[in-house]
Amino acid sequence: MFKIKTNILPKTINMGFINYVTPWSHFERISDEYIMYIIKTGDLYLTVDKKNYHLKENDAIFIEKGLFHTGYKKAPCSYYYIHFEHANIANVNISNGKINDLMKDIRKRWISSSIWSTYNDEDSNIYIPTLCNIGNLCNDIFNLLDKALDIIFSKTEYYKLQISCIFNEILILYAKAYINSCIEDNENKNTYHTISNLIFFLNKNYSKNITIEIVEEITHFNYDYMNRLFKKNTNYTIMEYLTKIRIDTAKSLVASTSMKYYEIGQHVGYNNQYYFSRIFKKVTGMTISKYSKTHRYL
Repeated sequence: MFKIKTNILPKTINMGFINYVTPWSHFERISDEYIMYIIKTGDLYLTVDKKNYHLKENDAIFIEKGLFHTGYKKAPCSYYYIHFEHANIANVNISNGKINDLMKDIRKRWISSSIWSTYNDEDSNIYIPTLCNIGNLCNDIFNLLDKALDIIFSKTEYYKLQISCIFNEILILYAKAYINSCIEDNENKNTYHTISNLIFFLNKNYSKNITIEIVEEITHFNYDYMNRLFKKNTNYTIMEYLTKIRIDTAKSLVASTSMKYYEIGQHVGYNNQYYFSRIFKKVTGMTISKYSKTHRYL
């Protein structure tokens, strides 16, 4: 398992795409930089540091610098390769029993974060394994890789910086794919996707009147049952999460706009100004006017 700080850009050294139609086996090598192989089609049989890996479609492998690797069996294969350096990457030892808990904690932390707040240094850390299937994120990752290769071929100004930014995004998606695999292996996939869809719906439609009936229509579950699942996976009930979205947005608008308080309330889904004021104080611990005096930066 590797921990990478994504607020520091990787330095891409080499990147490309290879398509072997006839059976092929990787040559022997020890690399001076980190390598990632991402399989698009076929099979790649690799021995890395005396351990055999059979890579299939949408599998990605992360190879630490200085490790001997070679092919151990011929097969047709097409794959992307990325060689890179990074100033802040560490090999961390996390027991299997704690990995799933860590991935769940990361997901819960990001779900509960405010869209309008800045992220801290810890939030820039991602965790990626040696081997992972990128699953339903494969098209996003393949599109980014193709975009990076087009930029390389164009060689316009700042192209190396652009490639590093794109690869940083690929690393983040790789880490997200791993979180997905950890959680979906231990949870019902339909349940997980239902919760994800509901989170998306709430963040997009928080200004609307969201009722129990609407939640049941969106999720196709009984509200009480869905509420228990939501709480288990996010640490919030559905209405607590909706309130958090609304008040976080209201705080941002109070701090950064000249909108009247009742206009802010209406914007985030509270048509009753007095009810909005009461909820705002309950969540933040201060009145809207007091919050405005201490936080407004216009």
